Formats: sequence, structure tokens, C-alpha cells
Amino acid sequence: MDRITPLDVAVAPSLPWRQRTAASGVPVWLVLTVALLPLVLFFLDLGTPSLWDPDEGLPAEIAREMRISGQWLVPHLNSLPYPDKPPAYFWLLAWAMAALGDRNEAAIRLPSVLIALGGVWMLLGWAWRHLRPIAAVFGAVVLATSAGYVALGRLAIEDAAAGTLLAIAMLAMSEPLLSRRSGFPWMFYVMLAAATLCLGISVLILPVIAAIAFALVVRDPGRLLDLRPLRGVGIWATLVVPVFLVAAAHDPQYASGLLRDHDLIRFFDVDFDDRHSYSLPSLVAITTALMLPWGVFLPWVVRDAARSGGERSPDARMFLLIWLVADLVFFELTAANLTAYVVLLIVPLAALEGRALSRFVRRPRAVSVLGDPVLLGSAIVCVVVLAAPFLTRRVLQNEFPTYADKIIFAFLLIPVAAAGIGAVVRRNRIGALSAVAACGVVTLVCIYHFGSETVSAYNSMEMPADLIGLRLPPSASLMSYGTTGHTLAFYSGRSVRMLDHVADAQALLNGDAPIALLTKERFLPEVRAQLHRPLYVWWVGDSRKVLLANIPPPPQGDRRILLPAPPA
Repeated sequence: MDRITPLDVAVAPSLPWRQRTAASGVPVWLVLTVALLPLVLFFLDLGTPSLWDPDEGLPAEIAREMRISGQWLVPHLNSLPYPDKPPAYFWLLAWAMAALGDRNEAAIRLPSVLIALGGVWMLLGWAWRHLRPIAAVFGAVVLATSAGYVALGRLAIEDAAAGTLLAIAMLAMSEPLLSRRSGFPWMFYVMLAAATLCLGISVLILPVIAAIAFALVVRDPGRLLDLRPLRGVGIWATLVVPVFLVAAAHDPQYASGLLRDHDLIRFFDVDFDDRHSYSLPSLVAITTALMLPWGVFLPWVVRDAARSGGERSPDARMFLLIWLVADLVFFELTAANLTAYVVLLIVPLAALEGRALSRFVRRPRAVSVLGDPVLLGSAIVCVVVLAAPFLTRRVLQNEFPTYADKIIFAFLLIPVAAAGIGAVVRRNRIGALSAVAACGVVTLVCIYHFGSETVSAYNSMEMPADLIGLRLPPSASLMSYGTTGHTLAFYSGRSVRMLDHVADAQALLNGDAPIALLTKERFLPEVRAQLHRPLYVWWVGDSRKVLLANIPPPPQGDRRILLPAPPA
């Protein structure tokens, strides 16, 4: 058999994947490792932490109520219509709960995890085709070990899942734009429809901006026709429009509220920005932080992205840059759903970082570490990792002594960081980057393995919900003031009434019927001002949330008493 060359691989994609991988110069074991690594990072201890409040509690409670009520087209929260989001993401959660158990945190997070995994694998395949194989490997490693992408992928948050679906759609949209002979982009329109059904019609803005801008920049408007827009819009409409029409027929107020209050308001309400005060610099800063440990390299990556050359598809770099700019424009136009925008930035930045790192490692050996982006960036990461356990522990001992011993796992990073420093001293770029990746992997594994109990104690209402189940009658009213109670509703299986003013509950607080109130410690003086009789303190959480009730708690409860305020 004749030897297969990289040129053969480029023109004959039908070759067996082992031969294509071997010809690319990337070892098969490395490709398999990169492809399988996300399985560990996303599934390890997935169901151990309780649901976060409010981010995970809200969709989980909506999905629970959806299953109980059978209202599959109109989401409900605390038995009231929830017009902020379309129903599709809640379907996924409800189906996962039906298959794996109602009170199963892993099941509730599974849809988001599978979508995030798809994002990593999609980026690996896309970068392999359009950048370079080694750039694809670097890019997939960056995405799979970026703290923010893993954290958002492991949380049952509809905005993050929709953002990842839209990122997958963007990668699929590029295929006909970059490869003129590619077939119909089925995945683009299907993923775009899925993102629409999870987040709303505003997701259409980003692909439209990016596609038109790309065609103008490459001076070939005819490429837009390669997207087969008429047929594609028909497919999108076939998947999306019936859902909205049937929902509108079932509940016109829900459909109009979804369109008006969630999609159009961000463009026409002058006060909307004030309620969603995220600035462009904050978006950039948050994205950089969430890409750690790889965020350290972003200044060099941005500079390198201005230089062309080395890609299999000549316009691939330009598409990624236009994607980033379009997302920033999209953000400025809508000014909400920060989580979705962050994911939409992380994916193309990971691809550009993979491209840059693959170019950096091929450079001639630098005279100084200061002149080598790989070595200097790796050194910064390793030095920070070495110092962080000691500095963080001191801060926690002063501010949050309860958590001071929780970061003991950070000392496990010291050998890895030391090895990275050694690689930097020897000017071993691959060794230095391996140490950075190892720091990311070890940190993520340890946080989710050792930090689950802390996260549950601080961010979840599972414990007070269990107390309610032990003592409070099913007919008792549950209320929340000054804080969200979504996980309280989910774990207790009861609706929680959200109060705008604590005075609205004065009669219930002083009545004889059993009630419970979730609030925060700083609002206790307001609660006391409404009392004519004592309330029992059932539970005080690490986040300073307090559960009050007008009957004694079960033996596991706090059992302190909140007395009425003395007369003026």
C-alpha cells in the first residue's frame, strides 16, 4: 500500500479515520484521550451536589410542575405561567427525570452535559477539517478544561444549554460558507431550531449578522446562497412554528408574553439595560476568567488571530473572528442572557487558542522565556497555582473560616505546577502546556469531588425542604421574601409564593394556620416589624438564608425563636 500523505487526507476524507489520523501527524492515542477526557470532567460526581438556587432550581421546578400538570406547551413556575422561556429545555429535563427519577440531580443535569459534550466534539471535528489537526487537539483540550465551560455544562441552566446549541449551529453554518461543495447544512438549521425552542427567536440574530458580515468581508455574497436559506428557513419553521402556534392557541398571554417580554423588550424598552446592567468590558472580563487556566494566553491569541496562514480552509480564521465580533454586537443589541453570550465567546476563542498554540509550538526556540508566549503564559499559570493555596487559605480564615479547610485539595496541584515550572526552565513547550492542562483537570476533578458538600450547604434549599416535609402539613403556605426559593419548591414538592413586600404576609405570619417563610438574615428586622407572635427559626444556611415557621420545627431544626419587634 502506498504511503498516505496529508494532501491525500485533505482531498479524500472518505479514508478510514485511523489512516487519516496517522497521516495528520497526531497520534491516535492523543485524539482518543482528548475525545474521552470530557466524559470524566462532565460526569464525575455529576449528581453529588444538590441543585443550585436559583439557577438550577428554576428549570428543575418548571420541569417537575410540567410533569405533574401535563402542561407541556406552557411552562409553569409555582403554578403560574412562566413566559420568560420556550418549553423545549424543560421537556429535556422532564424526560430525563421520568427516565432516571424525579429527585435525581444527575438526571436533571444530563441534558446540559450531553449538549456541552457535543460542543467539544463538534469543535474537535470542525477544527480538524478547517484549521489543522494539531490545532483541533489543542482547541478541544482548551474547551474541555476551561473552568467556565465545564461549570456551565454541568449545571442545568437553560441559557447555557441554548448558548451551546447556538455555538454548535454556528460551527455547522460555517461548513457551506467555508467549503463551497458541502451538502445541505441540516445540522445548522436543526440546532438553530433547538436553540430557538430553548431560548427564543432572538437567537436568530447572531447567525444572520455573522453570515452576512462573513460574505461581505470575503467579497463573495454568493456564499449566502450555499446556506440554502429558503429550504433552511422552511425546516426551521417546520420545527419551531407549530410549537409556538399551539402554545398561543392554548394560552395567548403566554405566547405574547414570551415574544414581547423576553424577545422584543430588549430592543425597544429603554429601561431594559438598567435591569440587565452588563457592560461589554464585564463580558470580556468574565469570559477571560471563565476560560482559566487558558485565559492567561488570550492576549497572545488575540494578537496571533490577526495573522493569517496555516489553515486548511483559508477563511476559517476570518469566520471565527467575525463570529466573535457578531456576538459582541449581539450582546450590545440585547443586553441580557449573559450566560449564553459567554458560551458563544468561549467556543470560538477555544478554536483560535488551539490555532495559536499549534503555531507557537512550531516556532524556533526562543532566546528568553519572556519572548515565548507558551512558556511565559505557562509560567504565570504555574506560579499562580503554587501561590493560590496559601493565599486563599489565609483569606478564607479571615473572611469565611468555615471553608478554610475545604481547599486542602489545592495542595495536590503543587507537584503539577512544579513540573510545569521545570518544563518552562527547560523550555519544553509541550511539557509546559501539559502542566497547564493538568492543572485545569486536577482542579476541576477536585472541586467537584471534594467541594460538593460545600456547594450543597451554601447554594441549595434541600435541607430546609426536608424539614418542611417532616413537620409542615401539605396544605401549609410556603412564602419567600427577598430571595428565591426555587430549590425549596423543587425539593419540597410545593409551590412557593414570592412576596414583593413582607407586609403582604402579615395576616398569615400572625395567623393560626401553619406557614413557612424563606428570607435572608438582613431582612429579619422587616419581618419582626410585622409580627404579633413569635416565629420559630427552623434553619439558617451558610448563605445566610433563614427558614421561619409559626410551628415548632422537627428535632433536626434550629429551634431558635424570632420575637416581635418591641413597640415604638
